[in-house]
Amino acid sequence: MIEVLAPGANYYTGIGGVQNFEPLLDFYYEYSVIKDGEEPRNVRIDEKDKIIVGKFTDKERPTFIDSYNSQLSKVLGDKFTPYGA
Repeated sequence: MIEVLAPGANYYTGIGGVQNFEPLLDFYYEYSVIKDGEEPRNVRIDEKDKIIVGKFTDKERPTFIDSYNSQLSKVLGDKFTPYGA
């Protein structure tokens, strides 16, 4: 899963049209700090602290299809035909 912190440009500049993004980008540059490997429980957006960004975890997990096939195979047994087979 990837979570992205993205400025709401339409909200910031108004619905009428996109204008100058420079102040918005400057804000995120000034008020963000990269902390790769930070414990996700410590990451939050708080008005008093800088916004912590970076790569927090990197875990290998089964894909949705693999999990789907495994679970239904357990439940349905021989009646189940795995997706993609």
